[in-house]
Amino acid sequence: AKDRHDELLSRERAVRSHNFKYIRNHLPGSPGGNHMNYRDRQDIMQDLWQHLEDGKLNATQRLWFEPSPPEKLYDVINDPYEVTNLVSHPDHKKTLATLRSTLHDWQNSVGDMGEIPEIEMARRFWPDGLQPTTQVPLLARNASGLVTVKNQTPHASVGYRFGSGPWLLYTAPVALTKGQTAYFKAVRYGWAESTETSITME
Repeated sequence: AKDRHDELLSRERAVRSHNFKYIRNHLPGSPGGNHMNYRDRQDIMQDLWQHLEDGKLNATQRLWFEPSPPEKLYDVINDPYEVTNLVSHPDHKKTLATLRSTLHDWQNSVGDMGEIPEIEMARRFWPDGLQPTTQVPLLARNASGLVTVKNQTPHASVGYRFGSGPWLLYTAPVALTKGQTAYFKAVRYGWAESTETSITME
């Protein structure tokens, strides 16, 4: 799933079985080969744009620069580079219907928010225009020196480090040795990080 490609909106959803991949483009008409500031600085993109202008790309290479259809279906076993769109192929009607239904069910199950305008999502994430701050995680230590963390903010991750070492992702209780100090903080994308909290093994 994606909703943006750098500065461009590009809302696509995809699902696949073992043999087939189905892609739903909610903003059809826009090609994959759009101009984007960062990407266009790369030598390979400058060469591609020049070859397109000079008519040096073959039919397969030009597909990337053509308007994208609302739906795409690929046989990823026999067509791993996803060149031949099988949406209109009569032999694949059943596969298409199955994957359409699977994608629809998945979008409903996860509460897909792609149809909500970005400005509205920003309002929801930052009530009254103020950036929320992730709450400080709660720490607990047992007699053997294992530190467990309780995350206070839904959907946040917790990072920790020993002294001035690199930050690590907390996934399980952390073992401390005598005299060692560990620092913890919570992080949620789009929110301000929590202040750090620490614990020392006496």
